Amino acid sequence: MYDLKNVLKKYAPDMLNKISEEEMERLLYNIQASSTNCIHSVVTTLTGSELALLHAAACYPQYNSGEHITVVQAAAQLGVSAPAVSRTLKNLESKGYIIRETNPSDRRSVRISVTENGVSSMTECITESVLIVKEALADFTDDELRTMIHLHNKLTTNMTKVITEKKKQNRKEQTDA
Repeated sequence: MYDLKNVLKKYAPDMLNKISEEEMERLLYNIQASSTNCIHSVVTTLTGSELALLHAAACYPQYNSGEHITVVQAAAQLGVSAPAVSRTLKNLESKGYIIRETNPSDRRSVRISVTENGVSSMTECITESVLIVKEALADFTDDELRTMIHLHNKLTTNMTKVITEKKKQNRKEQTDA
């Protein structure tokens, strides 16, 4: 599995003295999610949706006793519909980055596992992203860096809440109509 801490240790060890692995992971996620800073478009052929889904599928087993994420769980985690996840999975499967398997204990459930090629592609993308972020943050003082990360994370968290609520509201209005 991909391990951000090892990527940071290898390519940006000085960053671990300034911010925690969790803060860096959150910052990378926020930057990747930002439509104004599409790092992934520079470092990979994956779309933002493909990268987010690949990341979710790769990380899920680490925190869930080795269990693979399902389509429904991925949709919930990413805040998108199950059909949207299925469309993205089709693209990832055609690239050889994931494998979809029917859950033997629940034939309606599809589990997603990441292939070695998928992990390799994602790790390469994350590594390049770390290097780009490191270069972009080179002129920041430690205090500026902490303040910027705190404010950026706060903004992103608030935007996510607002957008999620708006999406729910829009779905409800469409259902009621």
